[in-house]
Amino acid sequence: MAAGPKLELIYGNDVRSLSPAQFFIVGRSNGADLRIDLPIVSRRHLVIGYKNGWYVEDLGSHNGVFVRGEKVERVALTEATEVRLGNAKNGPVLQLQPDAASVSAAATRSLTPQEFSQMLRTVAAPPLLTGALEALTVRAHHAPAASYAGAPPQPGAAPVAGLAAPAGAARMAGPATLTGGLEVRGLEFTVEGGKKLLRDITFDAGRGTLTAIVGPSGAGKSTFARAVSGLTKPSGGQVSFDGVDVHAQYDRAKSMIGMVPQEDVIHGQLKLLPALRYAAKLRLGSDVTPAEREAHVQRALAQLDLEAHIHTRISKLSGGQRKRASVALELLTEPAFLILDEPTSGLDPALDRQLMSEFRALANGGRTVLTITHSVACLDVCDQVLVLVPGGAPAFIGSEQSAFAYFNTIDWSNIFDLLKNDPQGCADRWLASVEARALAVEHSLKPAQPVPDTEAPQRATSRPMQFFTLVQRQLSLMLADRGYTAFLIALPFVIGLLPLVVPGETGLTRVQGAKNAQEPQMILTLLTIGAVFMGISMSIRDLVGERSIYERERAVGLSTSAYLAAKIFVYVLLGIAGSIIIVTISSLLKDPPTGDGVLGLGARTELTIGIAVTISVGVLIGLLLSALVSSQNQVMPVLIVVLMVQMVLNGGLIPLIDSGLLNSISMTVPARWSMSMGAVSIDMHHLLSIADEVERAAAANSMPELDPMWNPNALRWWLAAGVLSAMSALMVAVTWWRTRTR
Repeated sequence: MAAGPKLELIYGNDVRSLSPAQFFIVGRSNGADLRIDLPIVSRRHLVIGYKNGWYVEDLGSHNGVFVRGEKVERVALTEATEVRLGNAKNGPVLQLQPDAASVSAAATRSLTPQEFSQMLRTVAAPPLLTGALEALTVRAHHAPAASYAGAPPQPGAAPVAGLAAPAGAARMAGPATLTGGLEVRGLEFTVEGGKKLLRDITFDAGRGTLTAIVGPSGAGKSTFARAVSGLTKPSGGQVSFDGVDVHAQYDRAKSMIGMVPQEDVIHGQLKLLPALRYAAKLRLGSDVTPAEREAHVQRALAQLDLEAHIHTRISKLSGGQRKRASVALELLTEPAFLILDEPTSGLDPALDRQLMSEFRALANGGRTVLTITHSVACLDVCDQVLVLVPGGAPAFIGSEQSAFAYFNTIDWSNIFDLLKNDPQGCADRWLASVEARALAVEHSLKPAQPVPDTEAPQRATSRPMQFFTLVQRQLSLMLADRGYTAFLIALPFVIGLLPLVVPGETGLTRVQGAKNAQEPQMILTLLTIGAVFMGISMSIRDLVGERSIYERERAVGLSTSAYLAAKIFVYVLLGIAGSIIIVTISSLLKDPPTGDGVLGLGARTELTIGIAVTISVGVLIGLLLSALVSSQNQVMPVLIVVLMVQMVLNGGLIPLIDSGLLNSISMTVPARWSMSMGAVSIDMHHLLSIADEVERAAAANSMPELDPMWNPNALRWWLAAGVLSAMSALMVAVTWWRTRTR
């Protein structure tokens, strides 16, 4: 490599002098020349090299390389350059300064104050979000460059490497107040009928602050939480965090937001440590190593003081511990913006104080923390309080002590009475107050700084990895529920015993006489209905039972397709195993079918395939119903109705061919086609043709007409299989749509 001038690299307090004779790798890998241990950074993120001049090149990183807000693949370093990794606004920053020999005269000219102010918006890496990374200190924390021209030099300020300040411009470096954070402007939310739940809310919550949202019932506090988190799109106004529009740029914003809703969003059947490990696999990305994921899990546990409970089932934790477990789940991704909806609800005052103190500590780590609460006992630990009246309008924004002065009382119950008795008056008084006007002026002087459209959204992890992780978690959930596991094990054995209730001795072979002449038909009918019941019962409680968990996971990047595919995969495997058990048990109790079957696989093997298909279709019916119902209380009535329809219209219990309307309706019932598959495979027409001629003649008038859908030919079998496949595809599509859009 040709000789050339050196390059100075600055990352926080780490200053390197790079030689043209080397390639310099920056990434999260232990083998990187500069290791940056942050989830947003890929293992091999970028390379710095020299060829006819210094350059930076992206090594195919997951989240990209940014220079002056633009995503770049490769850029020449002809002047002092600030390079951000993973995020144009908040990614870790490298300051790169080539030697004078490689810098053109244009690059070394003095900057105007306006240019200097624009270039110096931030002077170092963003504040690190966990105590575990405190060693990676930086020179400054997003020091704002609002007014450099004519400003006096800052005491103790050090020059920013590689930037020449214009005359009259002060150079800023060293510790400074954290900038960025939450900006809410004119937020409104209106439901059908024109009723407003939120009205013209404007306020800021900077980095490193803890804000409480309080107000009487009906003040729209939870609606506000969902709106600022991006889960609900407001009717008007704008919400941004660190310059990113939370709604218009949600794919970018969601990686910065952690949301802890009122209900627990962590599986109660699992122990704490496995639950967090599964969540880490789903949220932290495909290029994060197992050791790095484990480090994130351990940091989250340590931050919430949960190490002593890692082997405790979550359902056995106390209320406060479960809430901390939900917070730990969100801390895995180190969000810069944390929202907690009623985190202390139902807790005693001591736990209330403990949790609020922990939230204060989280804010002190550089986050913006927002807590929605009815409790007012610990508002003294908050930087500010947003008070809402019923109807969702602001009645005060400021510290707790300022609120006492504003409302002329130190009793929050008196304040709440005032808010409930005169909500409109309280809202109007606030709008007319000196405090509100001062905040309005402050907001007007703080222009929004949108992230460039070229910034790449962050993604949680790949769909294949999500799929395999969800399969593992689904199996763990099933094994953790001993009662459910016992039910699943026993069910195929019970279904296999059902043929015992059918009188007769021929089983699934050809009947010999008029007595019990419908035995094969009744046995196949019971096995078909039992298989449908097994499939539906396995899955009907699944989606509705973990809906809140899924919604939170989807908000941070979970693929609906991977989510449903994992569940279908597990249940279909169980269905295949169950079909083998069912046919084996029934064959031990009654004579099994003989012959080659219509596919040449053997009648017994084809019967097993048919039962497996029936269970699988039942699984899809159960998932569809689970996606459609609103609560678990609706599951049992729906299950009974659907099962009765399958029982009546499968064609085995009640002859359908003589009823035109009923027969037409039955064509939409999966059990009808499942019955057809089984009947074709075992040659039901032959089995029901009584071997003895005298007996056959005697039974001719009492035997029902044979169903033409049971004709033993391969075309009939494949037709039934095709219809069931089409029904399955339709059910999966509707389930996916309903799960995603609910």
